[in-house]
Amino acid sequence: MMDLIGRNLVMVAKHRSIGGVRACHIHDLLHKYCMVKAKEENFLQVLHGYDELSTFNVPPDLSRLSVWSKVEHFKESRLFCPQLSTLLFINLIRNDSESFLADASFVFQIYKGLRVLDIEQIVLRYKVFPSEVVSLVGLRYLAMQGEMRVIPPSIAKLSNLETFRMISDYGIVSLPSTLWSMTKLRHLHIEGYDVVWSLPRENLENNSGLLNLDTFSTLRVSLDQRVENILKNIPNVRQLKIKLSKAKKSTTIGYCNMSGLESLESLEVWATSLPPDRVEFSFPSTLKKLVLIGLNLPWSKISLIEELPNLEVLKLLYDSFKGERWVLTEGGFRKLRFLALENLDVVEWTDTDPDDHFPCLQKLLMSGLSKLELMPSCLEQISALEVIELRSCKASVKDLVQKIEEEQKDCGNEDLRIIP
Repeated sequence: MMDLIGRNLVMVAKHRSIGGVRACHIHDLLHKYCMVKAKEENFLQVLHGYDELSTFNVPPDLSRLSVWSKVEHFKESRLFCPQLSTLLFINLIRNDSESFLADASFVFQIYKGLRVLDIEQIVLRYKVFPSEVVSLVGLRYLAMQGEMRVIPPSIAKLSNLETFRMISDYGIVSLPSTLWSMTKLRHLHIEGYDVVWSLPRENLENNSGLLNLDTFSTLRVSLDQRVENILKNIPNVRQLKIKLSKAKKSTTIGYCNMSGLESLESLEVWATSLPPDRVEFSFPSTLKKLVLIGLNLPWSKISLIEELPNLEVLKLLYDSFKGERWVLTEGGFRKLRFLALENLDVVEWTDTDPDDHFPCLQKLLMSGLSKLELMPSCLEQISALEVIELRSCKASVKDLVQKIEEEQKDCGNEDLRIIP
């Protein structure tokens, strides 16, 4: 990949927090060449706009089709190619009023042999998940968007499904307990304000679980529930997003024991309106990236995070921790490379030993720290530090960073960049 980027054949679209490439696109000329070769070798047919859709003669052996058009033009074309295994739709008009489709049954009725179906850019005006979808039993990849509020138990008929992506425009979506039986699932992404996943009627402890699940977002967990019983059914998950909701009783303390997720590398936990100090965490040592949002934890509990041996990226956002004073623990954050602090009420951020913190820190991002008056002296001595970025910070915070910059230069780090 880096060789292709160096030769300008592939262009970087988005970087990762700690360097590297998150997303990329290929050069226009290379893209055109690939499209020509894909058509010549009958690997993929790409159709643009109404003219190409309306005049296209479907070859008898067409297996993969990518359509770039308006939703209405795609519907009107009703291309008949029952042998199709892959259908991708790209909406050329990203206007909400022109992205809706009241009836998509033709897609599910014509293309019975689909293994990949991506119509995420079509907003289906269905209140109920379209029943025709479950007849596509060969599906391995399914991406949809619509007003559906409930995914029916019959989704389990798609026993070969490996990736399921759904965006709920209604905001609240209910997942059936039968999803727990879809053992081939590897990637599950459900986007909505509130995602409720029903547990199996039988004892969850006796459930075989989703052993192949690699990425999952977003799992909603109430502080009333025993989270361990849920998490142990996704033992091999590598990337996980969790939304915590408060318990019915305000005095209830929730326990999120994730130490058993021995493959977990990336974790995001967020909550809204959570009472202060109402959740206890236990994290696996494998974590490399951690994002916490709105948890209202006291700074005394950050020691659990400081001790994580492989943590490289940490984002503490929007009242994830509450309190005026954060004292760094000795020997903490041994591998941390990126730290983001946003919208926290901390006043004094300090250390006990300036030589014993953040030895690998490369980038520090601070945003909306309106009360901050003190920063740890260890930041003045970190030789690996490359960037300090400030967003919506008051002048006094900028003065603190300027002092760090001066001390860094005295220590020989002339390359430190301050992004105001």
